[in-house]
Amino acid sequence: TKTPTPTKTPIPVANIVVRAMGTSAKNASGPLEYPLMYLKINGSRAKFPNGSDVKWYVTGNPENYAFGINKVITKLEVQYTNNSESDKVNDRNLRVDYISLNGRIYESENPTTIAAGAWVNNKCATGNFATEWLFCNGYFRYTL
Repeated sequence: TKTPTPTKTPIPVANIVVRAMGTSAKNASGPLEYPLMYLKINGSRAKFPNGSDVKWYVTGNPENYAFGINKVITKLEVQYTNNSESDKVNDRNLRVDYISLNGRIYESENPTTIAAGAWVNNKCATGNFATEWLFCNGYFRYTL
């Protein structure tokens, strides 16, 4: 009998963990909803094997959101896209404590991390603000 050839399973070269949470707010015509975040790798939204975007609705408690990919990574971003304060009582905001790339931690509040959507001087702003919070639609861009 012939010995079957083993099937190679790709091993991700990049294991990414996003540690995040958020505050909820109502949509204009719906229930309370938590922040939605997307993962961007090398300038493009990351994709699951089925072709859908890598995205997560966070909860009100810190949790780990993980993704693995067989790709060399030069740039990582966490994008926040569903900001809302439509009910004037609740304000939906995203807090990203850190990202981890193959076990190495990159803190959001590190001065080298760019925060677009930070709240500075009573307006949305982009820069190195040493914050974990996005109060407006935007992103964290991490220096790897």
